Amino acid sequence: GGRGEGMPVCVCAQDKAVMAAALLSALAGGPMLVVPYAFTPQVLEDLRHLTGFQTIVSDLPRSMPSGVRCIQPKAGAEPWSSTEILTARTSNSEWLRLFTGGSTGVPRMWTKTVCNLLAETDSIVANYGVTPEDRVVATVSPNHIYGLLYAVLTPLLASASVAGEIPSFPAEIETVTRDTNASILISVPVHYRALNGHSFVQRSLRLAFSSAGMLAAEDAIAFSAQTGVGIAEIYGSTETGGIAARVRAHGESYFRPYAGIDIKIEAERLKVRSNYLSPELALDEEGYSIVGDRARATVDNRFELLGRADGIVKVGGQRVDLEVVRQSLK
Repeated sequence: GGRGEGMPVCVCAQDKAVMAAALLSALAGGPMLVVPYAFTPQVLEDLRHLTGFQTIVSDLPRSMPSGVRCIQPKAGAEPWSSTEILTARTSNSEWLRLFTGGSTGVPRMWTKTVCNLLAETDSIVANYGVTPEDRVVATVSPNHIYGLLYAVLTPLLASASVAGEIPSFPAEIETVTRDTNASILISVPVHYRALNGHSFVQRSLRLAFSSAGMLAAEDAIAFSAQTGVGIAEIYGSTETGGIAARVRAHGESYFRPYAGIDIKIEAERLKVRSNYLSPELALDEEGYSIVGDRARATVDNRFELLGRADGIVKVGGQRVDLEVVRQSLK
């Protein structure tokens, strides 16, 4: 629904099957998708005014803005069919819009094209050897770029299995990982901090990922010592996509750019060029975008992060504008 009006469709779902179905429908020629950073009525109302969507696809009953049509897919329902001829999206066409929402400031909207998302997903599958035998557990929601890429698109492209649950507490993470015989864990620094000191027994895990903030060295070391699995720390953002990674358990202190990612550092400012950059990003004459982080070049084309070049910091994975905090305190 929504294609006739030429309007996008909002997807409010933590159910990864619903998200995957919506992505495939949009890719096949359906409406472009809006993926909100939160499902509260106020956020949905704000995004409706910003994007113009009139239809929401949701996995659960939710409070919706007035005048918006809601579609709630039912498991086992008869498949919908249509005689309408759809044209699949081209590589450079818009696929969905994501938001970098934070605890302060105004959320920023970022477009991701078919090329942006599929090129990065293909790279993830190739770099980490994801196969149909893999079983994924994610502690992150698919309505953020990290969860969308690693817990929806990557398993979809690799035909891997994904746990339906999104565990948060240490005992939940351990239980779901054990019960699903998981081979890949997708998580964030706050959850690895919670697992530090918790008895985490696993036998099948072969890969672990962390993103959405800096992972403390002691938490990475503790997890590796307990499980025998090093954590791949992914550096990037919604707008840039993945840029680089490191695995401290392999002795890597600095970040190495992924294949196909070009970086350069000028006056401690990190610049990146890749197929993952959102169209809204400003580019220089060589196609590089300036990242908000300061960096220092090290050996073997690696780099060390030195902190932010602006007043934006991450707190619990949320972007916080320090100037807004200062003004609020005043």
